[in-house]
Amino acid sequence: MNSLCSSEHSSLSDEYPAGTKTAYATSQKFQDSPLYLYKNVPKDYTLTGLSALYRHGTRYPSSSKIQKWATLIYSIQTNATEDLPECLEDWIPQMDVDLAWLLNDVGWAELKGLAMRFKSLNPEIFNNRRYSVKSSFKARCVSSARGFIAGLHPEDHSDFSTDMDHVDATERSVTYLETEIEINNRLLRFFDSCRRHVDWEESPRCEKESRKFIAGGHVSSIRKEIARMLGLKYITNRQVADLHQLVVFETALFGKSELKELFKTEDAFEILEYVSDLKHYYKTGYGYALNYRSATPLLDDMVGLIRDMVKNPDAKPRADLYFGHAETAVPLMALLGLFDGAPLTADSFVLARHRRFRCTKIAPFAANISFLLYKKNPGTDEDAAGPDLVLQIAVNEHLVNIPGQHHTVDVHVALEYFEKKIKSWSQHECELNKTPNQEL
Repeated sequence: MNSLCSSEHSSLSDEYPAGTKTAYATSQKFQDSPLYLYKNVPKDYTLTGLSALYRHGTRYPSSSKIQKWATLIYSIQTNATEDLPECLEDWIPQMDVDLAWLLNDVGWAELKGLAMRFKSLNPEIFNNRRYSVKSSFKARCVSSARGFIAGLHPEDHSDFSTDMDHVDATERSVTYLETEIEINNRLLRFFDSCRRHVDWEESPRCEKESRKFIAGGHVSSIRKEIARMLGLKYITNRQVADLHQLVVFETALFGKSELKELFKTEDAFEILEYVSDLKHYYKTGYGYALNYRSATPLLDDMVGLIRDMVKNPDAKPRADLYFGHAETAVPLMALLGLFDGAPLTADSFVLARHRRFRCTKIAPFAANISFLLYKKNPGTDEDAAGPDLVLQIAVNEHLVNIPGQHHTVDVHVALEYFEKKIKSWSQHECELNKTPNQEL
């Protein structure tokens, strides 16, 4: 029996980069720990406003992927000429097609944990229920909102197994633990209503670079090694990428995948992680301007809380919470100019190893981007440096700089930056009579 998958021979950690399919806890290993937002609360300030977007937590894959993986593993089992390792010979599907796309208990725990940590910044906001919740209609997003609310109110009974959503929401709102969840696809699935973006996403150009990279030499080297180990006469680069997707989903959902040993080295995971980054760079990020410009209405809505607090600084602290998708979060980050850098292409993998646009770090399951508004505490020495209101932006609970600024700025500086982005947008940009490949 081939001992390849034996844990005693394993040299690979289960906490490897997996792009947008990285579990949140694993993603934290790749963050800049000195910028952890809870260690950087401005001295003599208290959180007075929070406007935050959360991607849904770890979910099950689509039914088509589950079926594709079962077919792929069966093909390997029947065509391999070498002794199969136990992890392949004994592999059985762990994912039920009836759970396709739905939130997993890991995802529920991710959002519940996020809620408890954000609440610690100012419990008064949440204990007094001075917060609003908006969500995409997708079951995984509504379930994520429920998990977050459960984390805010541990005194109320909640149970993932009975409280999770199995179908997409059909009403304008749902109520959970006495909190209304507004269903708002216009804000949280803006990509569906922008016809030019849909046209781009469905065009071959959108995945041109990721497909080119999959067909290239880096992935071919992994394919050849897998074929050699298993004695396979025929396996494609695309199937290698599919096998990698199976491994990363199993790891996110169940904590590990013994099949990871098929990829042998950390370099292999970095190569296949780049496939995800190329995909999202062109589908949701900087590769096409309308990807992120169409997120402007969401930014406008999220900034509403900040405007209100500036106009009425004596207002009671509150929070606006939003629950969406990677396709919601990544465009918002790009609209704000975060994690920009040299364009990613199929030919730039070696040069891009230290890229800023890395989905493992910025867009894992339960990814979040938050605007944190702090107010100077009463009684603080009037001569002490610092404005009355300051703002921070955090991505995945770690502070990031507004381009050209520090991570903690006078709220008016932040508002000026936001408003410039908002005022430059026109919904007409989504009309199909525009040139499809026009850069904005």
